[in-house]
Amino acid sequence: MAVSHKALLLPGPQGQLGAHVPGPRRGAHLRTRPRRARAARGGDGPGRGDAGARAGRGDRERQRRGRDTAGAAEAGALSRIERLGPEHLEPGARLLAEVFNRAPWNERWTPETARAELEHVLNTPGSFGLVIYAGGSLAGLAAGHRHPLDRGEAYYLREMYVRPELQGRGLGSELMRELKRALKDRGVSILYLITHRGIPAESFYRMHGCKVSRRDVLMYVEL
Repeated sequence: MAVSHKALLLPGPQGQLGAHVPGPRRGAHLRTRPRRARAARGGDGPGRGDAGARAGRGDRERQRRGRDTAGAAEAGALSRIERLGPEHLEPGARLLAEVFNRAPWNERWTPETARAELEHVLNTPGSFGLVIYAGGSLAGLAAGHRHPLDRGEAYYLREMYVRPELQGRGLGSELMRELKRALKDRGVSILYLITHRGIPAESFYRMHGCKVSRRDVLMYVEL
């Protein structure tokens, strides 16, 4: 595990958490689809061959956008969010291993260790999490625990992930928005997490208001 690949992310205005940061864990994983740059519009334009190629690319791009829009609408129309509970342990553990055993994480979760991880999160005092369903199947999960600070309650987002084939359809954003709303309703004033630097997950959390802490340092020692 390379500490240089970690980043402590805090939401909203720059927060100060002091020295205690549970971990080391990569915290959460979601991929976001990068935006494609729009082609510049020329004046008189190139020759017919180039124009035909561009037209073909334009048609394909419009078709792709149509499929993406339809997919996002379908996922949103069929999605539902509910409180994380023991009944989500087995499917949540299978999904955890499926997500984090892939790049960029390349971790080595087994059914047993993934189940133990989620069971630990569920049994931690202050545990709170949500799951999102799409088309009747578990599509994503967000889990962590609340704990007191000197100025109120904080929430450590220990795990967050979305089924790989459903990423890029807005389910992760829907889950994050609902998690923040539910935590705020429960009196939580700050959410924090640990993730790798320079991957789509970091961009996703920044998009949802998270910032990198300039004060806190993630430290660990192998025993």
